[in-house]
Amino acid sequence: MNTFKKILCPIDFTEHADEALKFAVLLAEKNQSSIHLFHVIPEINYYDWNMNGVYPLISEEILNNERNEAKNKLIELVKRFTSENPKIEISYEMIDTYLIADTIVNIAKKTNIDLIIIGSHGRKGLDRILMGSVAEEVLRHAHCNVMVYKKRAV
Repeated sequence: MNTFKKILCPIDFTEHADEALKFAVLLAEKNQSSIHLFHVIPEINYYDWNMNGVYPLISEEILNNERNEAKNKLIELVKRFTSENPKIEISYEMIDTYLIADTIVNIAKKTNIDLIIIGSHGRKGLDRILMGSVAEEVLRHAHCNVMVYKKRAV
């Protein structure tokens, strides 16, 4: 039987990620594992290129507010789960990048993660083609075990 001492749980503040984290906590309790939460702030091309030069479409102030809001949400999430599960060591990290799946895989390798538990939105059809699947990319390229958690529709 595998024992997972270090679990990585990417968080994007959706219901799917929250459910995956709840499952990660249950697994961590059984295996006496630690959990590393990871949030990616997607870098998007916020600039407009035209004949006169490059102009920011979104101010640095708005981007900083977005970062601060995400950091505060992550800290609150850690506080909530730590108070509810004091025996589980929970750490967190936040990075700005546009390579979300690659970054998750690299963080897992860098921090010697045994298991990645990632929520899935369950996109299909054109949505999946346009948006891609971070969970699928992580599953393909991770060095460790990956569990894709998909909440069932009720």
